Amino acid sequence: MNRRNCITVLEIFTLALYIVVNPIPVHSDAENINTDKTLYKNGDTINIAATVGEENSYEPVTVIIRDFNNKFIVLDTKIADETGSFSMMIPVESKFSEKGMYSAQMYIDDVASDEIAYFDFSLDGSSVIHT
Repeated sequence: MNRRNCITVLEIFTLALYIVVNPIPVHSDAENINTDKTLYKNGDTINIAATVGEENSYEPVTVIIRDFNNKFIVLDTKIADETGSFSMMIPVESKFSEKGMYSAQMYIDDVASDEIAYFDFSLDGSSVIHT
């Protein structure tokens, strides 16, 4: 084996080792999720805007809303656009029955993101006291 072949084999081995040790993630964490208001009342619509990044363009993104006891309230799925952004409108209806703080969290390929949007709900729109 000549010197050039040895260098090539060494380079390939080094690259393969680097890829194994530092795998490239298939999906990155969500970048952000926001609601249009911090307090909702019966009859309102929750407008959610989020960005998951261009690497997740055209991917389904699920948003799950839970109440202050971590009880499932709503699940909705949208497809991110070419920039990795999406928005959804969720009507506040009978599923929102208890006054308190709620959370909206994104899931990409069934993996929860670290980004969570928090908002309050009360039937009459009165302030929610956080203890």
